[in-house]
Amino acid sequence: EALEDNLYLPAIGSPLVDGGITPVFLDDEGEPLDLKLTDLEGRDRPIDGDGNTTALFDIGAYEVFPGIGESAVSDWSDYQ
Repeated sequence: EALEDNLYLPAIGSPLVDGGITPVFLDDEGEPLDLKLTDLEGRDRPIDGDGNTTALFDIGAYEVFPGIGESAVSDWSDYQ
């Protein structure tokens, strides 16, 4: 319930948002695999978290979702 032990949730406007790299996973022949990637909560990633129309991975286990102003936490007001 409480997030005292989880210090890795990205905040809106953080340099962690869209600050990661896009991994490329290859099969045995060196061809890119088409994998569905998700954050720790199972939400799709990457998402355009900073609103610049380019979807990049956030740094960390959770992806920020614009428009709803949240990450994997449904109500940030308890943690800000």
